Formats: sequence, structure tokens, C-alpha cells
Amino acid sequence: MKKLISFATAAMLACFSANAQIDKNALGLRIGGGNHSGVELSYQLGMDNNINRLELDLGFSGSSSHNIVGLAGIYQWVWPIGSQGFNWYAGPGAGLSIASGKGNSKDYFGISIGGQIGIGYNFRSPLQLTLDTRPIWDFLSNNDAFGWGIALGIRYRF
Repeated sequence: MKKLISFATAAMLACFSANAQIDKNALGLRIGGGNHSGVELSYQLGMDNNINRLELDLGFSGSSSHNIVGLAGIYQWVWPIGSQGFNWYAGPGAGLSIASGKGNSKDYFGISIGGQIGIGYNFRSPLQLTLDTRPIWDFLSNNDAFGWGIALGIRYRF
């Protein structure tokens, strides 16, 4: 049993200590659904010797009750999956949003916290494709909302 625990611990440490080499910058779109479907202008900045990154997204979305403009920032740890350009990433984030109400809905300013987890593929060309989810909790809106969405990202790496 001790050998099994030692092996599992060593395998986990090896998995988490391996880091993906990522590009210094990437710019593109993140298109998603969920509680608010919309599009985000997405910028990624490589940090910590280009093994982790900061993602900043300026988004425009809507629902049946609001039109929303938001800014999200997420710190991402990036790990390789094999050696062929695949990686997975996860990290904490926060956001600000301004919502314009439709019909009887009121305008509001939102502050949210949450995280992001996803998978990505860096093509041999400077193209990056990602699929992720971002669960968030907006604790300042008029109805304390928990939301999430799945998004497809396409970015140009430089």
C-alpha cells in the first residue's frame, strides 16, 4: 500500500511540475454560451518565463433581461498534455460588468469572482484553439447570481 501511495504521489508531482512553454502574447476572440451568450475580445500575456499567463477579456453579451459589457482577468497555470501542442489550464479570476436593463429590469454594476478551466491546442502555425468553462459568482448585481458558460477561443499567437 505504501508503494502505491508513493507512486501516486510521485506521478501527481511529475504531472504538476511539468509546464507548457507558451507564447508571450495571443490575441483573438472567445465565443461562448451559458447564462449570457456573447463574444469577448481576448488577450493572453505570458508570465513567469512563459509557463503561466494572464488572460484579459473584454466581453459583450446579452440575455432576455440585460445587455452586458464586462471585463474579466484570469491568472492561468498551464500544463502540457503529451508533447503535440495540447495543454490544459486552470486558474482564479475576477471581473467587472455594467448591465443595461431591458423592459422592467434595472441597470446594475457587477463585481464577480470565479475561475476558469480548459484545454487548448497550439497549431504549428501561430493559431491557438481553446475550449473552456468559467464558473463565476456575481455578488454585487441586483440578484447575486452564479453563472457559468462554455466558450470556444481562437487566438493568434505572437
